Amino acid sequence: MHRRMFTCGLGLGSWLLGHQALAQAVLRPVIPTGLVGSFAESWLERERLLQAIDQSLSYFGRASSQRDYPQADLPHWAMQGALKFFKDQLIQSTTPLEFELRVWHYFNFYQAAGQKGQGDVLFTGYYEPVFEGSMRPNERFRFPLYRLPTDLVLDRQGKAKGRRTSQGFVPYYTRAEIEEQQLLKGLELAWLDNPFDAYLIHVQGSARLVLEDGQVMGIGYAGKTDRPYQSLGKALIKQGVFKPEEVTLPVLRQYFQDHPDRLKPLLYTNESYVFFQQTPLYATGPKGSIGVPLTARYSIATDRKIFPRGALALVDVALPEVDGVRPWRRFVCNQDTGGAIIGPGRVDLYIGTGPAAEQVAGRLKSVGNLYFPVLKPDPPPFGS
Repeated sequence: MHRRMFTCGLGLGSWLLGHQALAQAVLRPVIPTGLVGSFAESWLERERLLQAIDQSLSYFGRASSQRDYPQADLPHWAMQGALKFFKDQLIQSTTPLEFELRVWHYFNFYQAAGQKGQGDVLFTGYYEPVFEGSMRPNERFRFPLYRLPTDLVLDRQGKAKGRRTSQGFVPYYTRAEIEEQQLLKGLELAWLDNPFDAYLIHVQGSARLVLEDGQVMGIGYAGKTDRPYQSLGKALIKQGVFKPEEVTLPVLRQYFQDHPDRLKPLLYTNESYVFFQQTPLYATGPKGSIGVPLTARYSIATDRKIFPRGALALVDVALPEVDGVRPWRRFVCNQDTGGAIIGPGRVDLYIGTGPAAEQVAGRLKSVGNLYFPVLKPDPPPFGS
């Protein structure tokens, strides 16, 4: 096992030497000395990290995953090999210090360029909501989530091409058209009692619904229209209601509780519309875009066109916990993507399920750093 992994490392080193333009606008080689001494928590919480790693390894084991590579000029075999070898170090290490020493011994780091090319990555959070819902409408449950309509055409990557007509593809209906004209009547999947909660499911992409008979139903993303997305927060900022630094999910929830009549017109400024399907319930979390269940705080979403999917990553960001802001420096896996997560300077961290996760995810808006570990060309055995 070790010898084969060292061979992967040598291959990557030689390969990189021949590809000096290692996506210079996306990743750059660095030595993150500021993170020295910060890997202990990843080892102490290795059970959850190993869950995330095993999910990514199942993705890499599918032949279809090779279609996603190379990404950021990194080949499939290199990122799969790095993940396998990292897992070995995590298991073999007997103390946090040994684990940290092994990581520095065997791995180099490539940093995401960020929004301005200075490593400045904006982190936000997302979560899996838990709301009450119904399979049938009634006086309480009046706000539907819809199944994917047959006239919306998606490409092989699941991206909307538009609505097929006799004249060819045209943009799909806007949110206002869909709701005001009831264009999707008959495609209702489930009903909620609060339009803001329904919107949150559109944003988060998944949810658990506690039905009236006590059963729990998993809701997952099925597709979205080709119309442009605008967040409620951005709409309120444009209108001068809030400053950018003031907008958090708790603030938005309170605002629309106080001003319910403002919700619908502001929702209609977001032309995009998301569709859903019933999904299995997984213990760790909903499925990400690579088709594996997410792990709370150990799965991230990035731009699928830029960063290596399924790969091991390292995040350095401050999290707004209930008891104050705390640094979160952890190895994670890149297992998801999102419509608003675009470019080398954006990361969405999956926080978990339910109200407690909402409190953290809804307030996370911090600039941090993102790294991708790769094996060194041919390091000597550890301890030699």
